[in-house]
Amino acid sequence: MPLDRKTITVIDRLRVAGSLGRGRRGKRRTFLLQKPSGARMQYRELRLALENACRGLVFAEPMTSHRLRHTYATTMLAAGVSLPVLMKLLGHRCHRMTLRYAAVTIETVTTEYVDAIDTIEQRYNLRAPVADKATPERSLTDLARYLVKQAEDAGLDKARARAIARRLHRLNTVVQNLLSDCARQSTRSD
Repeated sequence: MPLDRKTITVIDRLRVAGSLGRGRRGKRRTFLLQKPSGARMQYRELRLALENACRGLVFAEPMTSHRLRHTYATTMLAAGVSLPVLMKLLGHRCHRMTLRYAAVTIETVTTEYVDAIDTIEQRYNLRAPVADKATPERSLTDLARYLVKQAEDAGLDKARARAIARRLHRLNTVVQNLLSDCARQSTRSD
């Protein structure tokens, strides 16, 4: 499996810190999670080590090595790794197994859809002309859309962003009514 430089540095530090460099007989140890005797660690020992590492952390579900593997796979897919490459990284022999990791979240659908629309708009020059004069009511509507989009993109509380957007829409209505009243008043006085 390919590793980036940061990961290799961490592994080297773990080997030195845990004297993982050489086994009892002076043989070079080839596995990160290997006992000083050179024997591989048992699954039970790995599970206990993961539990110790996660102690004090709060998860929706218990942390397991399979969950970490699943997170790795979905993160790689979200970063743009193709299914055949992910299949190799995970050591799968059958593409059907790798496809289990390809479940698409609504956030991914939204992000890819918005990106595709932006690409199409740029390719065919479909951008709407920018209005010469910004109006308060348009600014409030644009601000509401912007806040909701930013919250969704950043993975923040969408319900809170939508609540603020509703307040901005209500404020927009008040501003429009006030501006209409001002326009009517000015026509009466003329």
